[in-house]
Amino acid sequence: MLDVSQLEGGKQVLLVGEGNFSFTISLLMKIADSTKSPISAKLISSCFQKYRNLSNTVKENARFACTLGAEVWFGIDATSLHQHERFKNEKFDFIVFNFPHVGGKMKIHLNRLLLKNFFVSASLLLSENGKILVTLCREQSGTPYDKIKRKHGDTWQIIDMATHGDLVLVEAHPFCSTSWPLYNSNGYRSLEKGFQLDEAITFTFVRTLLRIECKDIKNQEDFTRLHCPYVQDHLDQIENCIFKETQLFSHYMEETKCPVRVCDTLQTICLCRHPESTKWWEILHTEKKDYDLSCLLVCYPCWGDKPKAPQRIILMNLTTNSDAPLLNFIHRRCAKREEKGNSSDVTITHYQEAFNTLEIATVFFGNDSNDNAITVAIYIDPFFQLQTNFVESWPKLPFPLESYLAPTSIHPPAHCHDICFWIPVTFTPKCFACALFTVAGQIIKSFWLIDEYFCPVKKQKSLCYRIIYQSLSAALSSEKAFYLQTKVIGPFLEACLGIIIR
Repeated sequence: MLDVSQLEGGKQVLLVGEGNFSFTISLLMKIADSTKSPISAKLISSCFQKYRNLSNTVKENARFACTLGAEVWFGIDATSLHQHERFKNEKFDFIVFNFPHVGGKMKIHLNRLLLKNFFVSASLLLSENGKILVTLCREQSGTPYDKIKRKHGDTWQIIDMATHGDLVLVEAHPFCSTSWPLYNSNGYRSLEKGFQLDEAITFTFVRTLLRIECKDIKNQEDFTRLHCPYVQDHLDQIENCIFKETQLFSHYMEETKCPVRVCDTLQTICLCRHPESTKWWEILHTEKKDYDLSCLLVCYPCWGDKPKAPQRIILMNLTTNSDAPLLNFIHRRCAKREEKGNSSDVTITHYQEAFNTLEIATVFFGNDSNDNAITVAIYIDPFFQLQTNFVESWPKLPFPLESYLAPTSIHPPAHCHDICFWIPVTFTPKCFACALFTVAGQIIKSFWLIDEYFCPVKKQKSLCYRIIYQSLSAALSSEKAFYLQTKVIGPFLEACLGIIIR
């Protein structure tokens, strides 16, 4: 939701699709009331209609907006903003599009196209830390934030459309119409009729480009000899140092416990060397824990049913779980499931993000009455998707998340693509997993074998793997994932494993 306090300091604001300029007026008057001084923000307001086609009321509103300090433009197409002479050299801190609609009834595919083209165009006009705010009516978005959910195919699929503009969703808030008393939306189905504002939602997007660096081509012997090269590559990059997010939790623990003993080296647990049923915490709890806070990199079996990339974990050893803001936040925000530990002395509770089933944390609580020790394992990458609260009443965490971290998507889309290839006799599933994670581990959620075929003519076997692509921090569309699979991942696998993509 647009906060007028964010507009201080000469911010550049562009409003598009302003049907009658009532939101422009409401925003300008709110800025004036809050600052009690001349407006420092530069605000440009635009509408799609030509001036000659506007009613007298709308023309009067436009003139009034100008007297309040806005620059008003008419006949502006939101899908080609970057091509307009007035905007193409501008960079905006905020671009706002309230209730986009192509007009008419039952034109969901056209509304999706409107969103897609708007995001592609508007993203080119964003400043370095700029944001795009789009407000949709209830049930339209195709996100978990709609209270009443339609089939995904019957929605505008706003998150998927935003990925075409390299945009990720970082906030979702209810649109509070009472905060904009002068706003009178119109344009529903190309009429003077207003949109339904109850349960409308404002979505905030930022631009984050997906970058996959070219890896050195390894041959199959390298993957056979090296153990988990993706993990080793990860360790080499961070020089075996602890994760930078540790300072956030160290700050939190300093308020609750002193002194805090922080392990300054990265611990690793590789499940590739254990039976498939082994859990990482079973290995962890066999070792003595001498630190209050430590970092852990867990490598999952390359030959499991659904191999996945290594996971970054922060471990916090607390003395009690009573009134802990961090745990209260997890309890409120996530769905939980419990399981028995490797002994009756430990209760294990897993917490998952309710919207996308990502595991956020695991809490180990000692059942011994003489020991109130509690260990909290935070899965770093999915946890920081929770930094923005959809329901404002949810408590905020007691440390400054945004000051340390790049934006992360609060609802990253996942895309499924199959890859089929002929294999040489030297092929092994482990080599395939290692090579796949080496070239694209940052966007691989999981993969598994779905089919195999032996050609009696070629005397050769073919395998088909299903890959789930997902990026927690960058915009990844289905088309982009398929392009990377065919143009980057596939050629890399062919070069280092000797397979032939079908």
